[in-house]
Amino acid sequence: MYKICHMTSVHKSDDVRIFRKECVSLAKRDDLDVYLVAPGESREEAGVHVIGAAVPGRGRLGRMTKTSREIYEAARKLDADLYHFHDPELLPYGKKLAAAGKKVIFDSHENTVRQISIKPYIPARLRPLAAKTYRDYETRCIRGLAAVIYPCPEEGVHPFAGRAKRTCYINNVPMKEEFYDCYDEERRNAALDAGSYVCHVGSLTHERGITTLIEGCYRAGVKLVLGGNFSPAGYEESLRAKESFAAVDHRGFCDRQQVFAIYQGAAIGASTILNVGQYAILGNLPTKVYEFMAMGIPVILTDMPYARAINEECDFALLVDPEDAGAIQEAIRKLLGDPELARRLGDNGRRTIRERFSWEREEETLYRLYDEILNEH
Repeated sequence: MYKICHMTSVHKSDDVRIFRKECVSLAKRDDLDVYLVAPGESREEAGVHVIGAAVPGRGRLGRMTKTSREIYEAARKLDADLYHFHDPELLPYGKKLAAAGKKVIFDSHENTVRQISIKPYIPARLRPLAAKTYRDYETRCIRGLAAVIYPCPEEGVHPFAGRAKRTCYINNVPMKEEFYDCYDEERRNAALDAGSYVCHVGSLTHERGITTLIEGCYRAGVKLVLGGNFSPAGYEESLRAKESFAAVDHRGFCDRQQVFAIYQGAAIGASTILNVGQYAILGNLPTKVYEFMAMGIPVILTDMPYARAINEECDFALLVDPEDAGAIQEAIRKLLGDPELARRLGDNGRRTIRERFSWEREEETLYRLYDEILNEH
């Protein structure tokens, strides 16, 4: 039996992608003994040994230094056959493990190089240099690793192609038993007929299009249910100072059951992310959009190349300019004024998840990657 160790210094130990999808999927195999080293408490769950190795909630600097080191030290002591880490903060430790002869995978959830270009805490004039410096550093760290995972192509290519020994795509799409199989058609139809509310769950930032989404909902005269935390500091206060914030029902951070409850009562799901950073060139949809689709909710979605192409095939969304509150208002009114259209888009989304975008398909890719690496001499 192979001992597998996942490592994260940033995410919680019950993170959906890391724990509930990847670790639990791997633990289903008889030939793998799966550990997850993460901040928080230790526990045994779903066949995974969770090792709490650091105090959660430290600031950015604390995570990059003390937390990352504590996670690495606990993981190293396990003497695993394969290490799989999820955060850029752990790059130097992944490099150390590989240098010690371990098989190591870097699971890059986002393109950090591109994200640096829109980080508000980095002065704009310094961002190009910071991005180049980080890319050079990242390349040096991953050169000796067994593989790098990324969710999807960017402009048709893997962003780590040519920099890593092996690359792989594993998309963060829904587990059918979590959303798709829990669908309640009668409740969905009641929400559509009543024109209940628009919802958005996740990071609440300007880059995610929240400012204009609020304005569009306010103009349309519909409630906007937001789940998640606002950032950076001061952003929420600036929004609350506007008249349009009267449309918002902010639920704060939501656990999975609370997210599920929001989706069950929603008439529309919105993802109006701005055309900045990595977003405009990604070859997938935001995770929340796949969840809307699984729940049969019609989607208002940013008009980007991939979204346009997949929607032309599957017809589950209305596409908008994310910086045009009037366009968002018009899309909301179109869906609320035509429940049959909303129902058709929602049904098309559910069919698309069943046929093309479910974690069960990605799980097989994860298994193949592990077999290839573990059987490599």
